[in-house]
Amino acid sequence: MSVEGGRQRLYGALKEFRTKWAESQSQWNDQASQMLQKKYVQPLEDGGKSALQAMEVMRDLIARIRSECNDPNSIQ
Repeated sequence: MSVEGGRQRLYGALKEFRTKWAESQSQWNDQASQMLQKKYVQPLEDGGKSALQAMEVMRDLIARIRSECNDPNSIQ
């Protein structure tokens, strides 16, 4: 799987997770759900965002490396 393919799958999974969590919040919004949000949901979302950003950097870097490896004029 390509980095972009993995990024797209992670993005989709995070989007679905956010949707499901929002649905649960419409019926479950007490102290326990707030604790769960703080302890698990928010760190998961933050980690997912960081992973997506890192995957974008990797995708761009791989594209640049491929381009430079195919361009004989890029060798210094």
